[in-house]
Amino acid sequence: MAVILWIGINFVIPNSNKHKNDFEVAYIKSSLKSSLSYNIHFFTSPDEKIYIRNYSDRDSTGRTFRLDRFRNGELVYSLKANKITFKQAPNTWEIENYEIRTFDYLNETLVIASNAKLDTVFNFVPEDFTRYANQIEIMTTSALRKFLEYEQAKGLDSGKKYSVEINRRSADPFTIIILTIIGVAVASRKVRGGMGLHLAVGVILGAAFVILSRFSTTFSTNLSLSPGLGVWIPNIIFSLIAVYLVKTAQK
Repeated sequence: MAVILWIGINFVIPNSNKHKNDFEVAYIKSSLKSSLSYNIHFFTSPDEKIYIRNYSDRDSTGRTFRLDRFRNGELVYSLKANKITFKQAPNTWEIENYEIRTFDYLNETLVIASNAKLDTVFNFVPEDFTRYANQIEIMTTSALRKFLEYEQAKGLDSGKKYSVEINRRSADPFTIIILTIIGVAVASRKVRGGMGLHLAVGVILGAAFVILSRFSTTFSTNLSLSPGLGVWIPNIIFSLIAVYLVKTAQK
């Protein structure tokens, strides 16, 4: 069962969800996409950072745009625009009401173009500002790893969420093995009253595992706890419990 679950959540289910998602977009829901919307910061390269105050997915338009380029940690170029609009694939954009500053040590050059438009090419596309509502569910683990690298390169906080999901897909099948061993150890004990005590212990251990798993996952997603450690803490703790129960189980 653990092997089947691992294959399912890593490969089979994401591909099935993708077909389901495409069907819903085509015939049921107008759109399952959501926009990053407000105060968007990310790096397009190690030395280039952009900011958009708000972005609309309906017309691929951003407001209050800024692009900064750095050299050896120092700002050398800054572009500001009141509006930025996607023009054509792959990455041509139109900027309006813009100003450009260039810096060369103590020298500064300023170009102000009020009520003017300019077509230019940037190293980002509209898809960088939008996500499917169930983005994680439709990506295989290999696709998630590539997407995580892409998100981390841009410096987006959402990358941690994907790292948690990757670790969870490996941890959940292992959980089946641990809880099965615990169940065998508990069920091997002969006690008065029949199955009642066994069922009670099983329910308590199961509830404790779920609660601990939810807490640790939340801490790793929203706080500073490592995603890998946060996901695997319940398995580590209950592995120790399983070892203890097996050693003390009736032969």
